[in-house]
Amino acid sequence: CGKSTLAKLIAGLYSPHSGNLRIGMYNLQDLSLDCLRQQVILVPQEPHFWSRSIVENFRLGSPHVAFEHIVRACQIAGADEFISKLPDKYQTVLGEFGANISGGQRQRLAIARAIVNEPPVLILDESTGGLDPVSEAQVLEQLLSHRQGRTTILISHRPRVINRADWIVFLEQGRLKLQGSLEELQAQTGAHLDFLIP
Repeated sequence: CGKSTLAKLIAGLYSPHSGNLRIGMYNLQDLSLDCLRQQVILVPQEPHFWSRSIVENFRLGSPHVAFEHIVRACQIAGADEFISKLPDKYQTVLGEFGANISGGQRQRLAIARAIVNEPPVLILDESTGGLDPVSEAQVLEQLLSHRQGRTTILISHRPRVINRADWIVFLEQGRLKLQGSLEELQAQTGAHLDFLIP
């Protein structure tokens, strides 16, 4: 199982064929899908948007979310800046799959949509790969600062993203190869250092 498949298993998008997945003391198979989807949010590299306004794209998954919470989430994800420049701002209708905004803008908007309800577990699967290095650093800085005390899983192969993690897990051909803090892993020799040194 690769890293994206593992993320989808944790988020409840796939069911394991054998074994158990646990978050804390909870076996994921014992949780209802609705409960799990409130606890774990996955932001894929290519997020989906509907041909509706930005606000409606947020409210499809969270019908009662306040407009102020949408704006705050967009500020944290760095999306408010580009939204404010759109002619209809938050009422701008996105094309199917968000075709009328750039890949980086879609990723920022997807991150904002994911954090609007403050999920206990957030999984970003290469979700900042469409951003330039400076923008990516700013978004991650704001996001991780905002999410302190909650679990954020960053799936990436880029050192500048990996180095922000408190705990790093290396998978190779679907198997756990190494895990530890940045300092612990930097002290070991091996090919994994290519992913830790920018």
